Amino acid sequence: MRKNEAALTRRVLKVVCVSLNEGFGFGAERLSKLVKLVNEVSDEWHDNPCFWTQIDRRLEQIGIPFEKENYDELEY
Repeated sequence: MRKNEAALTRRVLKVVCVSLNEGFGFGAERLSKLVKLVNEVSDEWHDNPCFWTQIDRRLEQIGIPFEKENYDELEY
């Protein structure tokens, strides 16, 4: 399961990196930092049962209107 999660994360990050490069001019150094940080933060979710609650709360503070996760359906 973790192998599939890593592959999905990698694919999403590829799309995000290309989008940030083309839309906002992010270069290789900045995108490499993003990928490293995303991987570090996403590694926490298996060990932290409050992870998605904290992520949703932070996004709300930032003002980004993501749909909140259904916490009852998440697997740890």
